[in-house]
Amino acid sequence: MLTSDYITIVKTVIIGAVGGSIATILHFPAPFLMGPAIAVTSACLFGMDLKINNLMREVCFIFIGLSMGSSATPEVLEAAKKWPLSFIILAICLYIIMVFGAYMFRRLFNYKPISALLASTPGHLSFVIALSLDKGANSAQIALVQSVRVLVLTLIIPPLLFGMDLTEMERKFQLGYMPIPFT
Repeated sequence: MLTSDYITIVKTVIIGAVGGSIATILHFPAPFLMGPAIAVTSACLFGMDLKINNLMREVCFIFIGLSMGSSATPEVLEAAKKWPLSFIILAICLYIIMVFGAYMFRRLFNYKPISALLASTPGHLSFVIALSLDKGANSAQIALVQSVRVLVLTLIIPPLLFGMDLTEMERKFQLGYMPIPFT
């Protein structure tokens, strides 16, 4: 790697760390997810050249996988058994999103087929970027689309959920006034 690559990587890590720290100070939910996502995506949208090397990416995958796996408790898995129709509908919706999204990116933005498919794939941003690097897709296009998707999800969904009266809905479920969907 060139010295300029190391400088770009350090710059990326610093921007991400600053974003995470600001998000922590502002009491954002998941501050070290939202903060770096906002900071790095914003910096890229303003034209900064940022990147991370493959070894750092792989190490981060290990930690992300461990954190995700640690949340899969027997209680969570037991609760998942009560919602089979929801999971089937979710799988169908994900397929439709990917097919429609890939079509849209190919037709409207002239993406190559593999880039269009990976750009429209919901899920783990870092994994999709790593897959794009392995498949020779346009990683910059995919990173921009995926980063904006994550940014929108992390900025819009939490305030929407906060604004809903979910505690009242949960109380109605517990008291039996509202049936739990798809059980």
